[in-house]
Amino acid sequence: MPPIEPSSSLQPTDDAALYRDLVEHSHDIIQSVDSQGRFLYVNQTWRDVLGHTLEDVRTMNVFDLIAPDYREACQEKLGRIMGGETLRNLEVVFLSKEGLRIQVTGSVSCRFEGDLPVATRGIFHPVEKDRKESKAATSFDDVTHVCSWCRCVKRRDGSWSRSEKWLDHRFTDNISHGLCDACAAKALTDLEKDR
Repeated sequence: MPPIEPSSSLQPTDDAALYRDLVEHSHDIIQSVDSQGRFLYVNQTWRDVLGHTLEDVRTMNVFDLIAPDYREACQEKLGRIMGGETLRNLEVVFLSKEGLRIQVTGSVSCRFEGDLPVATRGIFHPVEKDRKESKAATSFDDVTHVCSWCRCVKRRDGSWSRSEKWLDHRFTDNISHGLCDACAAKALTDLEKDR
């Protein structure tokens, strides 16, 4: 059988826009961090999963993102990465803007300019919960509460916030429907008007 001729659309390209589009729309959580821990780049999935805006990211350090119980180990690993080691299957817990713990796994390597380490590049994906474990919710805290009316989600502190994107990335949680306080009050007002 003769070899398959590659399509011209599969040929290597120097088009930076193509690569940026590929990274920006990846389903992986992608970030680049300078040697001081400041974010140089985060992709759309990173922002969707973690809930931070580009404005937030400008003032953050990578250790603001890492759960406190993982920080010491991550500092040690960052030293190894800046020394040129690529870490694969790295497991860490990131904190979302809402304070949720998001366990991820991925690979991190370092970009050098000459002999100087200038930035890390990390590609992560959320770790799926065991489906049996996620379906075995036994307490109120194991259930995500969603307002049936406006689709707000009740946070652990009792407040409600819009979070369709958050729900998309937390698909293993058990979900309950009801009404948040604001929608319940509006519904009661509407019902009373109809009487």
